[in-house]
Amino acid sequence: MTTLARYSSNLVGFFSYSRADDADFDDVLSKFRVAIQAELSAQLGRNRDNFRIWQDKFAIPHGALWQQQITDGIKQSTFYIPIITPRVVNSPHCAFEFNSFLAREKELGRDDLVFPILYISVPELDGTWQENPVLKIVQERQYLDWRDYRPRQLNEPKVRTKIIQFCQNISDALRKPWESPEEQKHMARLSAQTVRGAFAFGSCAMPSGDPGAVSHLSCCLTTASKGSGSGPRALLCA
Repeated sequence: MTTLARYSSNLVGFFSYSRADDADFDDVLSKFRVAIQAELSAQLGRNRDNFRIWQDKFAIPHGALWQQQITDGIKQSTFYIPIITPRVVNSPHCAFEFNSFLAREKELGRDDLVFPILYISVPELDGTWQENPVLKIVQERQYLDWRDYRPRQLNEPKVRTKIIQFCQNISDALRKPWESPEEQKHMARLSAQTVRGAFAFGSCAMPSGDPGAVSHLSCCLTTASKGSGSGPRALLCA
């Protein structure tokens, strides 16, 4: 069993935000992304060659089809950082990113890879959040409240400490034991071999419609799984 932190030679996260929020405040969100990337890269023992946090501003070339580029970025990503503001909540593009990553998260067999940051107050978060698909996800996940830190400089000690803690949460999630698709296929093959062995070496054949068939097969599989490494042993569940 491996971890998401070690699985890919090129580890990618996804940074979701409003471009207008970034442009109106002197690229502060882009700088925020850079700070998170630098800290998380250090915690994971990676560098610029094998770790990045995907941001459309730098990843999508001019003239490219944005939706396809977003989809490709999501497919590469193993975690998702949405910056929550009123503009993000009202953006169909951001909703598309949210839904795309939820599908990616499910594909990875996880439910702990979304790390929201509440950057600007969203009144609906305290009231009608159930009616908004983006806020529903944010409310259901543990989010970082950045509203009090927003006016401060990213290099202030208290702000740096908060970034370190946030990145530690991501790092811990990526280091959890995880079964890769290759490992899942391998285990499926072993299970199939166990079933075939149970029928080949034991007395697992049951008449059609026999109500004891299910429990009998379970007994056979349990017995087969206890065999030595050289193959299934003789079954005794007649």
